[in-house]
Amino acid sequence: MKNKKAKNTKKSSYIDCYYMNTNEIGSRDLYEAISEVAKNKIEFWEAADVIEIELGEKSSIDIEKLSMFRDVDDKKFLDTHNVNVIYGIKTDSEHREDMEKIFRDVVGKIGGFVCSDSDDFMPIFIR
Repeated sequence: MKNKKAKNTKKSSYIDCYYMNTNEIGSRDLYEAISEVAKNKIEFWEAADVIEIELGEKSSIDIEKLSMFRDVDDKKFLDTHNVNVIYGIKTDSEHREDMEKIFRDVVGKIGGFVCSDSDDFMPIFIR
């Protein structure tokens, strides 16, 4: 029997988090802020409220405007932090630092914060 080489089947894990803001930041406002700080190619589909920041041949940061959460505990968090707009952020774990750098600059420009997609939205990564 021949020895078979093990295939490298390493799969990327993904990071899901949220960008939240107390101001009603539209997707165009967010796109423009990202465009000012990111050196990457950026795709913007305004009608769908979707932004994609390309990070390489097969990687990206995907951003999508979400409806306000309706769960009682989620609403309590949103009310406590005066959140008026929510965007979902997804990228692969290899590019977490890229995402954090871009959103640190975005938060510096237009405010808001980035938090975890967890039951209590903790930790808050960028404020």
